[in-house]
Amino acid sequence: MPSPNIDLTGSHVLLTGAAGFLGSRLLRLLQSRGVAVTALIRPGAPLAGDTNARTVEADLSGDFSPDLQQVGRVDAIIHLAQAGGWKDFPRQTGAIAAVSIAAAARLAEYGVSHGARQFILASSGGIYGPSAQALTEDAPIRPTSELGFYLQAKASAETLLQCFEPHLVVSRLRYFFIYGPGQSEDFLIARISRSIARGESIRLGEACGPRLNPIYVDDAARATMAALDLKESCAINVAGPEIASLREIAELIANVSNHRVAIEPVDKSPDHYVGATDRMVKLLGSPTIGLKDGISRVCHLEKAE
Repeated sequence: MPSPNIDLTGSHVLLTGAAGFLGSRLLRLLQSRGVAVTALIRPGAPLAGDTNARTVEADLSGDFSPDLQQVGRVDAIIHLAQAGGWKDFPRQTGAIAAVSIAAAARLAEYGVSHGARQFILASSGGIYGPSAQALTEDAPIRPTSELGFYLQAKASAETLLQCFEPHLVVSRLRYFFIYGPGQSEDFLIARISRSIARGESIRLGEACGPRLNPIYVDDAARATMAALDLKESCAINVAGPEIASLREIAELIANVSNHRVAIEPVDKSPDHYVGATDRMVKLLGSPTIGLKDGISRVCHLEKAE
């Protein structure tokens, strides 16, 4: 994944979020396949690692249309950027809405007038809400009153971008719990891993916690790149190849990192988030990194650092 038959050589991709956790991996992957990348980055925020990607500074929380004029013609736009402070509602809501919704619209508008064929939007599997069954892309989106502001902004961006489908192939990628080395503790598996390393107990509903199928960051990057070859607009879950309870994931982290894990049961039913991957496998390819391999990479690479 993606298919070796996809020829991306010489194409020009406009990428937001290139300095982020997923974006930095995707940037390297795109360049390894001969893609010319222009990265829209926050003013004063350099890209990590060695890269010869062209950069254009732009504040996505404002009107960055003049900055886009430096970009020129593009073949595709990948919008991964998100505003910080997404857990701090009602603070930062203006920036969250601007980056998730208004910036997506400005980028799509630019793409239509500058040759783009593809628009890839980073959305979230969280917009479905929890379910005892695996969530397919046809599952209903959670009501606004239950989503919270951040996820509602993601769902709203999806809805608005569908208006561009007569002009662009719009791929709405709904990621499920991306994880990998170097991730911020704002995200679930990184938070669990560091809590175990500190000797803190893990509080889990019914002592097992939710069932999930997290996706390793490299698999998520490969799936995102594969979407550049799609011919029709659609929503696609991007999730990992294995389903496990959060307790099983915590015990795997503890085993790989040679720590002990203390589980504290709480009287609460867990919310399960398992993304059905049939459409992903058919259109983007199968994820290849299982939980044991992925968790081992996280623990060993972070220990080495």
